[in-house]
Amino acid sequence: MRIRLIAGLLFAGACAAARDTTGPGDAIHDSEFVNGNVRLHLSDFPTAGGVMFVAPAVTGGVGGFAVTSTQYGSLCALAVTGRSETQGSAIALHITFRDTNATCGDDFRALNYDAFVSQPPGTYSVTVIHEFGGMIHTMRVATVTVQ
Repeated sequence: MRIRLIAGLLFAGACAAARDTTGPGDAIHDSEFVNGNVRLHLSDFPTAGGVMFVAPAVTGGVGGFAVTSTQYGSLCALAVTGRSETQGSAIALHITFRDTNATCGDDFRALNYDAFVSQPPGTYSVTVIHEFGGMIHTMRVATVTVQ
């Protein structure tokens, strides 16, 4: 009985993930956004449903820090912007997603952003905040060292 249940779930998952990906929806779309000390590279690409994306990654570097995140969404459906707020050694990176009200394909897409926030050398407490539809979510809090 348990084997039939597992086989049924695997079959259902395979059917849900099966879709024609040979059309123009296969394209990877790229965009670049700069706002003050925030440089945001955006891209989207086809993906399967049911993928569990993880919280943003925050990494210190030379001349600033990087934040990388992937989630469901597309550059057709969402306008994405970024800005930072600094108070002493605390930095809040706000990534805002706005609905474009565009007519987009019905394929599953993943939206990726790579943000680089320029900062002088030091140790910072970084809070990554996603804003969408009036809702604000703290996605990650991390301490980074900028060289």
